[in-house]
Amino acid sequence: MRDLSSKSEEQIAQLRNSFEMQKQMLEERLQKEKESSKKKREAQEKEYEQRLKDEQNGFEQELEFIQENFKEKDQRQMATIHQAEQENALLEQRCDSLLKQLKDKEDALMREHSLN
Repeated sequence: MRDLSSKSEEQIAQLRNSFEMQKQMLEERLQKEKESSKKKREAQEKEYEQRLKDEQNGFEQELEFIQENFKEKDQRQMATIHQAEQENALLEQRCDSLLKQLKDKEDALMREHSLN
């Protein structure tokens, strides 16, 4: 009976030892998987952050280009408006001068006609 009990205890001890070894192996494997998963997640996060930064930089560059383009067109339009205003002022002066000349000639003709 002692032999049987001793053998049973020995088998139980072996089973416990085997169980503990398997448990330790599984815990180590689980820890490695967690670490691997964490590294993958961190790498993906960095990649996504970099993509977002790249896209943001691209959008900012595009916005800057559009703003500069708008500013250039606005400046050209303002220059065109200024030039048109100057031309208009010159044309008004010319028109006023021509009207004055016409009035002077008309008055001269009227005086000449009244003298005759």
